[in-house]
Amino acid sequence: MILNILLQKRHPSCHVSACFGLFTHKKALLSFIKSLAVLACVLFLPAMLLAQSATVRGRVSDASGAPLPFASLYAEGTSIGTTTNEEGDYSLRLAPGTYQLVFQFVGFKKQVQSITMAGEDILLDVTLSAEALLLKDILVEASDQDPAYAIIRQAQNKRRYYLEEEVKAYQCQVYVKGLQRLNKKPNRLMGVRIDLDTGIVYLSESLSELSYQQPGQFKERMIASKVSGNNRAFSFNQASEAWLNLYENISAEEITERGLVSPIAANALAYYRYRLEGAFYDKGQLINKIRVIPRRKQAPAYHGFLYITEGTWRIHSSDLHLKKGAVEFVDSVAIQQVYSPVGPDGIWLPLSQKVSFDFEGFGFKGTGYFVFVYSKYAVEPAFPAKHFDRTVITVEKEANKKDSVFWETVRPMPLTLEEKLDYREKDSLELIRESPAYRDSVDAERNRISIGEILWAGYTYEKSARKKSFSFQPLFSTFQWNTVEGLVTDFTLNYRKRYEDRQSFSISPTLRYGFANERLQAKLAASYRFAPLKNAQISVEGGQYVEQISRTTSISPFVNAVYTLLREQNYLKLYEKAFAELRYQQLLFPGVRLYAELEYAQRRPMQNNSDYRFRDVPERDFTSNVPQSRETIDPSFARHEALLLGVVMLFDIKQKYALYPDQRFVIESKYPTFRLNYRRGIPILGSDVNYDFLTLGLFDEVYLGLVGEMSYNVEFGRFLSNRQMTFVDYRHFLGNQTIFYREAFGGFQLLDYYLYSTNQQYVLANFEHHFNGFLLNAIPLLKKLKWQTVVSANYLYTEASRYYLELGLGIEHIFKILRVDFITALQSNEKVNTGFRVGFGF
Repeated sequence: MILNILLQKRHPSCHVSACFGLFTHKKALLSFIKSLAVLACVLFLPAMLLAQSATVRGRVSDASGAPLPFASLYAEGTSIGTTTNEEGDYSLRLAPGTYQLVFQFVGFKKQVQSITMAGEDILLDVTLSAEALLLKDILVEASDQDPAYAIIRQAQNKRRYYLEEEVKAYQCQVYVKGLQRLNKKPNRLMGVRIDLDTGIVYLSESLSELSYQQPGQFKERMIASKVSGNNRAFSFNQASEAWLNLYENISAEEITERGLVSPIAANALAYYRYRLEGAFYDKGQLINKIRVIPRRKQAPAYHGFLYITEGTWRIHSSDLHLKKGAVEFVDSVAIQQVYSPVGPDGIWLPLSQKVSFDFEGFGFKGTGYFVFVYSKYAVEPAFPAKHFDRTVITVEKEANKKDSVFWETVRPMPLTLEEKLDYREKDSLELIRESPAYRDSVDAERNRISIGEILWAGYTYEKSARKKSFSFQPLFSTFQWNTVEGLVTDFTLNYRKRYEDRQSFSISPTLRYGFANERLQAKLAASYRFAPLKNAQISVEGGQYVEQISRTTSISPFVNAVYTLLREQNYLKLYEKAFAELRYQQLLFPGVRLYAELEYAQRRPMQNNSDYRFRDVPERDFTSNVPQSRETIDPSFARHEALLLGVVMLFDIKQKYALYPDQRFVIESKYPTFRLNYRRGIPILGSDVNYDFLTLGLFDEVYLGLVGEMSYNVEFGRFLSNRQMTFVDYRHFLGNQTIFYREAFGGFQLLDYYLYSTNQQYVLANFEHHFNGFLLNAIPLLKKLKWQTVVSANYLYTEASRYYLELGLGIEHIFKILRVDFITALQSNEKVNTGFRVGFGF
């Protein structure tokens, strides 16, 4: 690059012949030689330094000789450091020079070893002794408060300073390793074969450059990624979301539903009791060891030890745990953190963090951990303009192409023998697995069909070598019953072909036959996914098929069949259409998503053809296939044609992304999503509809910490014109007249499916708040059940419904997975309905 600049000083298109003119003057010749020297330094100096650097390695043990896994060590006065592996072994590469290596492990006395690196590797084993705790010269009377409380109050006073003021920005390198072992597994789950083997089921490493700037802005660039057994995969380790910052009032939101109160949070005294276990000196600095104890068993709090420095009142390290039950299906979680001084200014930043866990559920049992090593800090760097943009994490294209030599150079902690064997076996097996013969043999075993797959799981036949698969739905959803068609068989076969760069093509033929109306329906759908960074997809569909009059799934066919056969209530209302449809979706710009569709359909009304039910309910008859509506006297319609154009735009303010080489992931924004929906009935090409429909709305999920999380949806809609339309084109609302809770947010729990459908204007709002244990965990008898409360409200205003309001109070996590709600419906301040709803809530 420097040589190019030199050659182009005279003219951007300088040729080699012109370059020889530079040598006609001595001054130019000297300038050229100097530039070559600079170029040589740029190209070869890093390699020379790397060649001179050497490795210090060894094992860190306790006094009995037992290894200390994930102990921390760093070169004093620098930000170079690492941790030991599961077997207590460490490895640290250093340039020539003299270093003071600091070894530390929570609960043990820190040790400093002086070494001189002279280009040769050094073997250095270290033995750490347990903390020799000093008891402070304070006499605590029975009525006095433990001295730990005074220390905690000092740490609380300094919390915001260390969180927001001490460091405004930094950049560092973060190494992440994740490992999960499966110790026990069932052979089948609900009749479906479990293909996983016991042992290490996931092993991944990543190396990232992490940038941080106040207030709370992160930017991560993943330089290297390695996944055992899959050299084409990218690790999903994310350093920017990893650190459980105890200077925040609430942390660990990714681990538990409510998050956990920090032991030094502003309101920590309401959640913790403290006990000073003692203190010890660390290089002349007194460190207080404080036991933190949750005041209530189910409190959103840690238990374990927090180490606070005397005088500066900062966090030195932590050894915290979550008790069994704090996280569903996880027996225990342990979190160990170590801070370290970075540079000469006395600033402390994270050095390492380990999160380990045991899990058990549904016949599975295992363990795992994630370890994070922070090094090479640059404090208060000058970031370029727009460095912190919408892309929170970028994975480099060649991140998963790094060889073993690279990883041996950059890996801050040596692999254990088990991990080396896992990499070796799975990487060698991957070569075999890529062979067509092996993949065919695996497919032959996997493609064996089981009763569970036939009945309720569905079946997939795969040809992995050709990246093809065929699948069909279970019998559970193949057979239906309704009063229009009687017994129905609805069978869909799916074919999918995958290409490189996450592109894919799928085609799905569907056959449907109604035995009562003796009608065969058929349709064909095809879609092509392309431009994965823009999440683009184009789809076509056509044929003759039935559809619910609401044009959405107002009620599931299965639930309708249950109510039709057992309760003589036929809520499903159908019409038939011969149609052709084109759909398209794409991320247009960061934060702007487009969904568009164009359909031409010939619509035909349908009538009831069956009155069969298992039992006759007195004074109840099946209703007509024509719904009842308050806004139109006769919702029925004749055969007609309709050309429809629909466009939906979603706008996400300050939307963040994780950008991988082959796809883009949306990261939740703290702002609501705005929705614009326009539908046009176009009166051309024989179409009998002519109307314009517009809706504006916004929705969001808001995390409120200990109080729980809420969801809301607000929508205003209006038909700008309704010159020619049928009841199918009305705005239909997601009602519910069954005992089953409507899971789709944005609907209602007691509302008739079609009674208040409108072709005028309307206002709709939904609200739901999950307390996540905030209320019931404080009640002694109920907290053991781990039930959680949820409240809801749904509002609708139309010319016919006027002011319709539903208020709900529910309990979820019943037997871990169930939810029961009691709903009351009000209309113009008068109670019009009540009922229970049962669904899933976990």
